[in-house]
Amino acid sequence: MTDTRPQTRLGPVEFTDFPHPELSSSGSGKKAELEVLPQSEADNTATVIQPMGRKARKFTLRGTTTRANATALDELDGEVVGLRHARHSGDVFVDGVDTDPFGGGDDPDGDPDQRWYTYTVSLLEVR
Repeated sequence: MTDTRPQTRLGPVEFTDFPHPELSSSGSGKKAELEVLPQSEADNTATVIQPMGRKARKFTLRGTTTRANATALDELDGEVVGLRHARHSGDVFVDGVDTDPFGGGDDPDGDPDQRWYTYTVSLLEVR
């Protein structure tokens, strides 16, 4: 089966080794609650909810990548960049980046370019 999803990209970082990292999303709507006054003393007050659109969505991008990409992700903290992912494409604010090395053999002093990194990037939709 052919995978037709676009390869994920966050700003200048392309995820070629693992092209489809997880992207979780959370968000909520905005509303105004309005109290409608009664027309007579026998009537009760009523509340009307007026939809006001939605708040900016929050995303979390998680995966595994190379040392070069982990370093590039670290540099994006605090920037507005483009996100291209099967679930969302658009501009996002990079609200936080966590990278953690693992692998690369048994020698902790071995070649750091051989290490893999897990990453978690917190993003906020720019609207």
